[in-house]
Amino acid sequence: MQIPKSINIMSSIYKIEIQSDNFIDTAGHVCRGNIDFEDRLIKVAKHENPNMLKTFLHEVIHAVCSELELYEGEHDEAFVDRLAVGLVDTLIRNKLIKE
Repeated sequence: MQIPKSINIMSSIYKIEIQSDNFIDTAGHVCRGNIDFEDRLIKVAKHENPNMLKTFLHEVIHAVCSELELYEGEHDEAFVDRLAVGLVDTLIRNKLIKE
C-alpha cells in the first residue's frame, strides 16, 4: 500500500509526512510514527512493509479517536498498537491491500 500525502478523517484533513528514518519527537523519544493533533500532521518513518503500514494505521487510529473525542486522558498506546496490527492483518488477509 502506498501511504497517501494526506488523509480525510472525520472531515479533518491530516497531512502525511514520510521521514527517511526514525526521528525524535517533541518529547525526545525515538519514533517510527507520530501525530500532531493541533497541526493535523502525521509523520511516519520509512521502514519495511507491513510495519510501515502498521505505523501509519496506528497514527490514523489516534486521529480517529481524537476526532471522535474518545480520549479523556492518556492514550492507551498498547491498545492502539494491537488494533493497528489487527487491522493490517485483516486488510492483507482479505486482499483489500497488498503487502
